[in-house]
Amino acid sequence: MLDLLLPHHDVVDRLGIPEVCFLGPDENTATGGLPDWAAERARERGAWFWKAFTTGKRPQNGGIPHDVFGMTTASVETYVRGKQQQQQQQQQQQQQQQQRRRGRCRRLLRARRSKRQKNPTRIYEKLGLDEREVTRIQTGGPDGDLGSNALLQTKSKTLAVVDGAGVVYDPEGLNAEELRRLASLRFKGEKTSSMLFDSSLLSPKGFKVPQDARDITLPDGTYVASGIEFRNNFHLSEFAVCDLFNPCGGRPASINPQNVEKLFEQQTGIPKFKFIVEGANVFITDEARRELENRGVILFKDGKSLFFFGLF
Repeated sequence: MLDLLLPHHDVVDRLGIPEVCFLGPDENTATGGLPDWAAERARERGAWFWKAFTTGKRPQNGGIPHDVFGMTTASVETYVRGKQQQQQQQQQQQQQQQQRRRGRCRRLLRARRSKRQKNPTRIYEKLGLDEREVTRIQTGGPDGDLGSNALLQTKSKTLAVVDGAGVVYDPEGLNAEELRRLASLRFKGEKTSSMLFDSSLLSPKGFKVPQDARDITLPDGTYVASGIEFRNNFHLSEFAVCDLFNPCGGRPASINPQNVEKLFEQQTGIPKFKFIVEGANVFITDEARRELENRGVILFKDGKSLFFFGLF
């Protein structure tokens, strides 16, 4: 990559303008100090853009840890919440930043947030909704960077959390304090997941299904043969009905042209989710996304509209 980007007599420049390409390793590909090594190697090669050559670096090399600062979460919540609520959230986050970081890293983050604050496209604000009355389901739980921050910040009524460990669900709403407790464990360096949710806090209709579960029956009589299959397809199940669906994790293309019809009631065709705000992993394919929007779902796409606002 550097051989192509840096000027050299063997490289033919057909554009005639400087090009800056960067590496964005994800999904556990940035292990073993690779981002820092790549950035430092770019500096050794004389690349003026060495600090921007790769994401995932240490702060000493210009990296901004988005999980610590809640950057991707802030951008996701910007689209979900109203301006006043977002300003309050930003003030709280700025106070936390002062305790965690000083110097240039903090100043850069503040500048980015001031730009995001001007974005008028926020669901709750535009529709005049009270966040506390909005029901929410999210993939990506307390063990993930984006999922944990989302649980810490949201004031909505969370019905279900799906993560690598399994599914925790309660139609009456999951206990918010318990969700925040689980999310906080991640920042203490302790093991956490949806399966550590205190079962005594579930209503009679609530349940937990571990990913390794086999042949279990849910409180309503639903039979679950495989915990993994139940987890992977929970967003398509009859339990997944709410106002806001917030994918903060999961596999790409989990919603695609082959299964998008399952996101609508069979008899009425009414969407099971009024709003979808993608937080990570390109959860929905373009074809499925267009189908959802054409049939009345308010949807904010992952990627440029959300991820890039928060990650860089």
